[in-house]
Amino acid sequence: MYIGKVSEITGASVKAIRMYHELGLLQGVTRLGKYRRFSERDVQLVALIKQAQSVGFTLAEMRLAIGDAGPTTSWVRLLALIEQKESEINNAIAALEAKKALLVQHKNSIEQCLAKDPGCNISSQSV
Repeated sequence: MYIGKVSEITGASVKAIRMYHELGLLQGVTRLGKYRRFSERDVQLVALIKQAQSVGFTLAEMRLAIGDAGPTTSWVRLLALIEQKESEINNAIAALEAKKALLVQHKNSIEQCLAKDPGCNISSQSV
């Protein structure tokens, strides 16, 4: 099928699909004259790439997962990348929770200062 149909089915832009092909994420795409012809596998890979991007994977990470996989995607390799991404997300959540706790601490401190003295200003408060 042609690139326009792949775009329609997957929701990926034609420009994105061309980029996936140029990056080696879609291997074995044939040409008929100047037109690229995509297989069902290519459609599935484009959908997989879009799903992966929606949960934070980069195209470089996707290249690690499927770029050199030949005709089949390595589920073991993909699973390892998912576990790595999950760990990165957990670390980011922990960092954000620590920042939030610090903000709450500062907020409480300012509220206490204002409760004791409505004229409390920043010079009398350590943030």
